Amino acid sequence: DFLNKSKLQDIETSTFRFSVLQSVSGFRFVLLTGPDTPAKQNQTSLQAIYRAFSDYVLKDPSYTTDQRLQNQQFTDEVNKILDKP
Repeated sequence: DFLNKSKLQDIETSTFRFSVLQSVSGFRFVLLTGPDTPAKQNQTSLQAIYRAFSDYVLKDPSYTTDQRLQNQQFTDEVNKILDKP
């Protein structure tokens, strides 16, 4: 995978699916869904979230990695990716 540098990508149980994407720069993104959500769909969503993070957070000159993430554009984009109102 072009982004996921982690050995762990997906864990499925009878009650949930845990998916992770680690960027080459070391950021980890985690998605917890129902067990019926396909792993590929979760990875696609995580990649889209990473792209939004890169566009809205990493390119923000006021953001530093030691501060709490507070970026409304990023939050709005994640909600769109995950189909949340």
